Amino acid sequence: MKKFVFLACAFLLVASLAFSGGGAERAGKAVEISWQVWVTPNLTRAFWDGIVAGFEAKNPGIKVKIIEANASVTPSSDDFIKTRLAAGDVPDAMWNLTIPFFADAGHLWALPMDDPDLMKIPNLGSFAYKGSLYGIPATIQPQGLIFYNKKLWAQAGLTATPKTWTEFEAACAKLKAAGITPIITGGEWVAGYVFVVLTSPEIYHNNTQWYADRWAGKVKFTDPDYLEAASAFKLLVDKGYFNKGALSVGYA
Repeated sequence: MKKFVFLACAFLLVASLAFSGGGAERAGKAVEISWQVWVTPNLTRAFWDGIVAGFEAKNPGIKVKIIEANASVTPSSDDFIKTRLAAGDVPDAMWNLTIPFFADAGHLWALPMDDPDLMKIPNLGSFAYKGSLYGIPATIQPQGLIFYNKKLWAQAGLTATPKTWTEFEAACAKLKAAGITPIITGGEWVAGYVFVVLTSPEIYHNNTQWYADRWAGKVKFTDPDYLEAASAFKLLVDKGYFNKGALSVGYA
């Protein structure tokens, strides 16, 4: 069974670990690897081509063939890769996959957690699944960040930006009372991601490895921290602060 490497936006690091100095390169032959990327309205094909060009310039013995999964065609990378698995045509490296499904099915190679380069990454264990590392937490994102329309904000009589959940809920109530939809989201995976972005600050505040612990069965979705965060999000839904028909809006 062919296995592949799952990557969380860290292709350059993994490729240098996995492929640099290989036998084919030493023999003067170019090594070609295929890399599945996730093309979206903001992560364009040109963006990924630029990453490959930079990598190939630093690693002349390696050629990278991009396999494009496009958000406008399929709602998730998982579906794209499952189809490729069924056809027996799987890229060597992947991006943006659900680790448990593919790891349990035996399709992923584990990365060496004791590698000195990998050990430089903060909180590396947060990405471990059943004691093995299949991807790299290679991005830093502000969780809970929301962009807002200043004109509509002022139109609703709001001045200060919220600093607590209570203040945020009060702002949503004021926006709705002014006839303005407080929060806009979409369907497919987007609504779930909005949930994660709004609830993670509470969950991660006390446990930076919550999801790794969840995979290991050490924590539950019914634990107090998670219930508190989920209940706060549910309140926003129950009070009608999201756009109607949100789940019918595709990500692209």
